[in-house]
Amino acid sequence: MHKKEFFSIKNNSNPNLEESVFTYMKEKNQVNLSRVMEEGKRLVYYFAGHYCVSVSREDLIQAGYEGLLKAVKRFNPEMGVSFSTYACHYIKGEIRHYIRKESLFYRPGFIVESFKLPVEDKLLLSEAFGSLSRIQKEIIYLLFFEEYTQKQVGEKLGINQRKVSRILHKGLKQLWISLTE
Repeated sequence: MHKKEFFSIKNNSNPNLEESVFTYMKEKNQVNLSRVMEEGKRLVYYFAGHYCVSVSREDLIQAGYEGLLKAVKRFNPEMGVSFSTYACHYIKGEIRHYIRKESLFYRPGFIVESFKLPVEDKLLLSEAFGSLSRIQKEIIYLLFFEEYTQKQVGEKLGINQRKVSRILHKGLKQLWISLTE
């Protein structure tokens, strides 16, 4: 995405999207809805790009389109906000909801309880886990085995939720690198 495209998204200045939404609101049909979805494509791709670290980009794009569709159905121009601004919240919300739903399925506690690992894999996992810092180990343990939220972990450790998220991301990335080498 070029700087110019990013700037126009950040400033919610996509007149074609706004126009297509108003056209759809006047005459609700499949052709007008398709035009809205096409014009909203940049917003969906923009927000999907923020979150596609551990989840497939295609799945995030699909979730983003669901958010765009919800925004189109619920938008009220009398609220005094542009459609782009309104849609951003729905798109991000659907993407985050999808990620949360997926992460509940792939939690390490779920996997460990579902089957037993071979001894070699346990050794590799133990070695990789040993390479983490004390705080990374503690955060991972509290989040995945004690089922704390990031906010609860932050309160317990005396740091903010954003710091917990950053340490977690760095630790999980480090584990992934250790296990895939």
